[in-house]
Amino acid sequence: MAWLHESNHWARPLDCHEKLFQFTGGMRKPLEHLDLDLVTRLQAACKALRMNYPDIATELHENEKRYHPISDEAQLDAWCKSTFCIEATAQSSDELLSEFRVSAPHATCH
Repeated sequence: MAWLHESNHWARPLDCHEKLFQFTGGMRKPLEHLDLDLVTRLQAACKALRMNYPDIATELHENEKRYHPISDEAQLDAWCKSTFCIEATAQSSDELLSEFRVSAPHATCH
């Protein structure tokens, strides 16, 4: 499947694996509690993954996925802040998942 350059992003239709990922991403699964001491290292790892595997930053839309290139550190920080979320008020994964709603077209880590 070929990527097409739109005004400010690249897009292509979803393949069967991405459609499955999109479907299962909306399902609820138990999560482990996040140790807040690891936040800085996890954010750095998230940014490194983003730069080495840009496909994790694609956005899934109805019949295509889109990729927005990163051009500077501020954009990378903004991407990390929008996708790496610390849920400090939840006391358990059950509590988090009872209120969790998928709203973004991209993958997030909670």
